[in-house]
Amino acid sequence: MNKILKTILLLLTAAVLTAGASACGRNKNAGGGGQAPRALKVVIAKAAAEEEFWKSAKDEFQNKHPGVTVTIERVTSPEGLIEDAVLAGQGTPDVLLLPVGRSARLTERYIADRALHGLTGLLDRNVYGESVTLKEKLLPGFLDTLASNPYQGTHLPDRTAYMLPYGVSPRGLLYNGAYVDADGAGGKLRLPSDFGAFLNLRQNVGEKGEAGTLNAAATGPADLIYLFGYAAIADAESFITATVATYAGQSAAEKLLSYEPVWTDPDQGSTKIHSAFKELGRINKKFTGDASAQEDVGKFVYNTDGRENDGALKNIEAFLNGRIIFMPGGIESLIGALDEKPGDNDANKIKKAELKQKLAAFDLGFTPYFKGGADGQRYTAVESRQIYIPKASQNKALAEDFLLWLFSDSVAAKYSLNGFAVTPTQNALDSLAVSAETDKHRKTVFASAFSGGARPLHYKFAKLALAVTEGNWSTAYLGKFVPTLKGENSSNWIEALEINGARCRADILTQN
Repeated sequence: MNKILKTILLLLTAAVLTAGASACGRNKNAGGGGQAPRALKVVIAKAAAEEEFWKSAKDEFQNKHPGVTVTIERVTSPEGLIEDAVLAGQGTPDVLLLPVGRSARLTERYIADRALHGLTGLLDRNVYGESVTLKEKLLPGFLDTLASNPYQGTHLPDRTAYMLPYGVSPRGLLYNGAYVDADGAGGKLRLPSDFGAFLNLRQNVGEKGEAGTLNAAATGPADLIYLFGYAAIADAESFITATVATYAGQSAAEKLLSYEPVWTDPDQGSTKIHSAFKELGRINKKFTGDASAQEDVGKFVYNTDGRENDGALKNIEAFLNGRIIFMPGGIESLIGALDEKPGDNDANKIKKAELKQKLAAFDLGFTPYFKGGADGQRYTAVESRQIYIPKASQNKALAEDFLLWLFSDSVAAKYSLNGFAVTPTQNALDSLAVSAETDKHRKTVFASAFSGGARPLHYKFAKLALAVTEGNWSTAYLGKFVPTLKGENSSNWIEALEINGARCRADILTQN
């Protein structure tokens, strides 16, 4: 257990003794008037686009809850802030809003140390000022997942909700509307909904020199149009996990994320999971760029230092220049890849500025990931920041009131209009659709993300395995089967997955 969580948990006994002072006065609609002065401390991972929202949120919540003082800390390193505060005797925060996957892994450590307050009862309470419960408010598919309950599964069958998604960014397939139309109008390619129809588009793309194809007039590698291409590692994660889910079911995908032995056990869906990877391999073999080509256009580019490197930028450039038709991702990841990063050279800075201008005029389309067959379920992969209440909070009742307030229509709409992420409620999506302030590409993505029965899939929420050196989703696990998409896997890749999965699983059991 790390120092932060060890210190926080030592405060739990004192928190329980004093919790009664803050737990009074709860009601169905989460009002807060007529009580003694109370203080609420909220810690949020800093996001520049949200600064104005959180400033107004603090004032509005205080106005609606007389006697309450709210402190909202938006910091780059919440881990250091919390450690300093706890060691200074100021106690743990009451609410945290953080993504998973941060280098300091604070959310993961709260989970591993079972330091989260259960939120199941909160789901049946009405959101602030409305006669609808929080459970009813959330879009279908955002509860009863690893992202709301990281302890569920074969080994840890705990069905309590501990975290809620707030700030959701969808990922699916971005496509070039100059080539593709939902109905195939104007001689364009018809937007496929399943893998079979997608693979059949090869006859429309074809090889250079073939009559009647998009590449009929190509004179060399620099002129070729590719059906499919990658830009970043996160896009591969989302595509792979959604493909497993559509072929083998969401349960099988979550077992995969939980390091369950899904690869060799037919009862766990191994046959269907292997089918999913067979389809992923077909995409690479037939439709992405040749490794020997002059450019890596259409090739997946892995970047170990966390920044978009020249290869990834080249793929985005190819997409915006009309040379890649489909590309996994989302509007946040696409625009984020074009933002300047520390260490960018002058050439990359100039290139990113040029590509941003191209994106502004680009005919961007978005569709959920393809289903595996006519009866398959479609998924939109989602990244989300998790909002939760530490078990050691001395203001749990007030913290719950704050969460109910955040999901109310007016607040959720304001948050969703503020940046690239949205609150996962229908009202928030509707607000984006009619807002004159919303960027056209954001409207396109969010209008399609959960349409046609597509379900959200929290693809980044792998179960923890902190003690194993290579024991995490991106290295020991994802790193072994991403090469399938590059045609680089050796014959023993599934064996490597089984071995590393077993190590991660053993580590989870040891911790719990």
